[in-house]
Amino acid sequence: MSDPAVSNLILRQLGGNPFLAMTGARDLVYDDRSLTMRLTKAKNGICYIKVALTDADLYELKGFGKDGNEIPGAILDDIANFGLAAAFEALTGLRTML
Repeated sequence: MSDPAVSNLILRQLGGNPFLAMTGARDLVYDDRSLTMRLTKAKNGICYIKVALTDADLYELKGFGKDGNEIPGAILDDIANFGLAAAFEALTGLRTML
């Protein structure tokens, strides 16, 4: 069974429940090192986004289309925890807070 500690940390660093309300993110799926969520109003055809913690203790964001395939160019990596929300906004076009 997967440990949700990292995914809970990712969600907190993105903004927690206010983040979920602002972005409309839903259908959250976690594993030991990442959090994946469904988005409905993101730019560039992004329907899903995966936020993963790397071995370097930095984050990587990947955007996926409706078909589940990775969208070329919809990736940001080497993101520090304090820049995670800004990177999410840059990749998806969705505001994470008021």
